Amino acid sequence: MISRPLLKQSIKANGLAWLLVTLLTAFMLGTLVFVLGSIQANEIRDSLKDTIIESELEARFKQGAIEGYCDTLKTVEEVHEQAEQIYDLTSGAIDAYDKLKSLGNPNPKPFVINFIVAQAPEEEKERVRAAADYILTEYESKNPDAEGLHDFKCEVVIDLLLANMGEEMSGETRAAVVAISREILDIYAVNQKLEQEDLQKIARLFIEEVFYGNLLKGETEEQKELLSGLGFATMEEMLEYYGFTEFKVKTVIQSGLLQYISYVNNNISHEEALKEVSGSLVTEMPEKVAKSLEELGNMNINHLVIGSIFYKIAGLLLPIVYTIMTANNLIAGQIDSGSMAYVLSTPTKRRKV
Repeated sequence: MISRPLLKQSIKANGLAWLLVTLLTAFMLGTLVFVLGSIQANEIRDSLKDTIIESELEARFKQGAIEGYCDTLKTVEEVHEQAEQIYDLTSGAIDAYDKLKSLGNPNPKPFVINFIVAQAPEEEKERVRAAADYILTEYESKNPDAEGLHDFKCEVVIDLLLANMGEEMSGETRAAVVAISREILDIYAVNQKLEQEDLQKIARLFIEEVFYGNLLKGETEEQKELLSGLGFATMEEMLEYYGFTEFKVKTVIQSGLLQYISYVNNNISHEEALKEVSGSLVTEMPEKVAKSLEELGNMNINHLVIGSIFYKIAGLLLPIVYTIMTANNLIAGQIDSGSMAYVLSTPTKRRKV
């Protein structure tokens, strides 16, 4: 039970000190609340959340670019040998045609075709005849000059490539085959061969060129779910909000592809390289840290900080300070009056002051 006389005595003796401490504490609390309101702790939380989301988006972009690169590289490896063979056939047919014509032959086309077919394997003769006939027919029709000869050859080779594929394809697939074939032929015309590094470069440059457009064009179910969770209607809206311009996206995927290719060329498996390159801020952290950051992202920091400060300062600190001050003054009073010396010098237990 509280002793009323003691309480009155304590209030009388410590009232002014209590008032000063209370006012000082209130001033401290007010200052903290004002400062927290100025720095807007929730904005800091949102900024951290946005940073994590941006990291996740970059990781997904890199992963998607690498998957597209792998598919494109397979296409490049399948196309390049056939493209080189048709290019050699085209160059040989045109050179033979020009040589015979320069020797005075008014119609060298059938002679050139028969010469080329005679050197082809038996099972390839009909296909080679049709290709040579098409090449020379187009050559006679368009009669390109020396400056435009390479472009003409590329056009003819690509037409024959598409015809040899013999399957219906979408406009997007057709455009991809044309772009890849042209890159192959441009390098082959200069170097007369393509190394693995050349094939990788062709596939990488193609993905870098088309990735951003495909990102805006097609929205899969996974992308729609992601957009819905982040509160955006379209991919373009989300990219604009997080500052992912076409240049920035291209820079991100270029970095990821170069890293991936470097890993693969150094005998690291596809799975390990993909995991290493497409890791995000959260996935690279320990599980407990990642979970804590996720909880932090959903937390109201203003309520947390201000509530904690109010509880610890106003709820705990003030009573403790009051108690210490009261006890100190009471003991000091007993010492001044000499009663404390008497209490300490006798074994008699005292329950009242």
